[in-house]
Amino acid sequence: PNAFGDENVAQLQRFAQVLSDGFQRFRDLAERSQRERRRLAASLVREQVWNMKHDGDLTSVLDTVGHVLRDASVVYRDCDINLVEQAGEALSVRHYDPEKHTWTMHSVDAAARIAAIWRTASTAYRRDLAAEDHHGDGDLIERDLGRRPRSAVDVPFSGGTLAVNSDQPNGFSPEDIEVLQDVSRVLTEGFTRMGDLQRLAQRDLELERSVVERQELEAELVHAERQNAATELAAGISHNLNNVLTSVILPAEFLALKSEEPEVVRREAESIRLAGERARDLVQRLSDAVRSDEDPEQAVDLNRQVQEMVERAKPRWRDHPKAMGITVEVVTELGDIPNAVATSIE
Repeated sequence: PNAFGDENVAQLQRFAQVLSDGFQRFRDLAERSQRERRRLAASLVREQVWNMKHDGDLTSVLDTVGHVLRDASVVYRDCDINLVEQAGEALSVRHYDPEKHTWTMHSVDAAARIAAIWRTASTAYRRDLAAEDHHGDGDLIERDLGRRPRSAVDVPFSGGTLAVNSDQPNGFSPEDIEVLQDVSRVLTEGFTRMGDLQRLAQRDLELERSVVERQELEAELVHAERQNAATELAAGISHNLNNVLTSVILPAEFLALKSEEPEVVRREAESIRLAGERARDLVQRLSDAVRSDEDPEQAVDLNRQVQEMVERAKPRWRDHPKAMGITVEVVTELGDIPNAVATSIE
């Protein structure tokens, strides 16, 4: 009896107070660490959101969700992001598993239930599906995931719900729910950004199409104007040259028929006539080429072209030098060569 005196009791009380202060300090640090983890969780997801450049980057955001929830000490068995998609009257829900990196379509019943939760815009926490499950959520989750959980949470965001489940009843604390809600708000930011990026991409595409169409119309207009100008020019050239050539060809033909002069006169008259016909043929080809958008390529006999050019230039290389007492002879050595390919103008 009386083993501890007043001084001993006082020391024990001081020691107990130190322990109490220490545990309180520990609890304060734990709570501060938990708050920091929750803040960091939302920040990491937000960082991925603002790194999105196009809607295909969404999976990077969703992959981050699973990691940050575990880092924030949210203990779960399955984590899914359910996307609600509606086209007219048809509604479907597909879910993404951040740990498996896969998309899967929900069954019709599960999709309807998820869409109903999504429309409420309120967190749906089923604390113990074994004790109370008015909507059959446990059966729906088991059918789609192959496992029946004891508790489940769906937190709506703009594009669907963030869903987690646990094997334990009451598996999620109020702090866990806060983390899920914080992440869901960031997911809403991500889907808003994704929509902005999609609209921006569509606007850029429409603008690009508009620019291309305008450039094509301008090119067609310039081509048409040039074509019209070339046609008018060719028509004018053809008309004037034909008048000139007629005055050359007809006298030459008359001279060749009526002349009783020596052979040289008839030969020169024939040369004039042939030159005029070649010129008329050239004018016709020019006119035809301008009227047509396409000038098809055709085979060209190079030997024949050489012979025609020699004959066409005869007044220069033979007659003019001959008048000065100089005799020039052109010798052609034509070989067996393949035809070339060229347009009528070429």
